[in-house]
Amino acid sequence: MKTQSTVRPKQFTINDLGKKQEIKLCENIVEITNEDGDLLYEYDMELQTILKGANLTGALIHLKYTYDDEISLLNKGLLDNLDIEYVAYKDYVAQVKNYGIEL
Repeated sequence: MKTQSTVRPKQFTINDLGKKQEIKLCENIVEITNEDGDLLYEYDMELQTILKGANLTGALIHLKYTYDDEISLLNKGLLDNLDIEYVAYKDYVAQVKNYGIEL
């Protein structure tokens, strides 16, 4: 979903909702200026709610890739580990894992 904000969003955000957590992925962040000259950030956002204690790494990965996408990309990687889509998937997974370490 395309979203706008006056504050630059973080790539990953996790909000505590008691027994659940809200996880958010923001990508393709672009600075724009509105008619009044205000600086805005326009970006794509994916949002999901998961149970607290669920696999956070897997949930963050599945904000961007479905299970079927993952299987397809892993198969591409077996055939060609330099495939552009596979490399992008691996890079995203590494970002998610690094984010998990920072928590």
